[in-house]
Amino acid sequence: MLAKLGRYEEALIDLGRAIELDPNNFNAWANRGSAKGSLGRYEDALTDYDRAIELDADNSITWMYRGNTKNNLGRYEEALIDYNRAIELDANNSNFWNSRALKFSIQEKFKQAISDIDRAIELSSREVIYMANKGIIYVRKSEFDKAKECIDRSEFMDSDRQFIYYARACYFALQNKEQEAIAIAPHRCKREAKHNPDFDRLRDNPEFKTLINAN
Repeated sequence: MLAKLGRYEEALIDLGRAIELDPNNFNAWANRGSAKGSLGRYEDALTDYDRAIELDADNSITWMYRGNTKNNLGRYEEALIDYNRAIELDANNSNFWNSRALKFSIQEKFKQAISDIDRAIELSSREVIYMANKGIIYVRKSEFDKAKECIDRSEFMDSDRQFIYYARACYFALQNKEQEAIAIAPHRCKREAKHNPDFDRLRDNPEFKTLINAN
């Protein structure tokens, strides 16, 4: 409950106590991994997810979260193994296909990325984030017209979602339009912008640094 309210440090204390009381409490390990990930403590989160998977290797969500954590650490091939396992356990979960699509696109495996994101959209056509993420994939592929079409479409579906701003910021950042990118999203999605390679060209920009480090 505390983690859902964004009170991650307090959540860590409670979850640590739960683990002390029951070291085999799968939910406590998995939720503590999630809270640590939300704080950017990815290595620590990975340790908790490892333990959670030891306790329940058939929980597909935990495989995806561990894959996301490895992805954030730049351990892309290891992340792929986790995403593959999540999909094996539940091939109808659109989020798993979405996560693997984005991983493929970072590795410039665009054919696989488009195939996976289309599968995610097929499974959950009303989920706006998948259309926005398809735009990000096309941005990474340098197909900017297709990217803009997807991002515009996602904004038409729901204009008040942070990830749409993030997608549009990626669109500008990868075209070297620094000010346009900074004006849109990094302050809205600071955690992603801190590690996402889409913003590598902005790392030395003082305004970008201020935005992503602001409280």
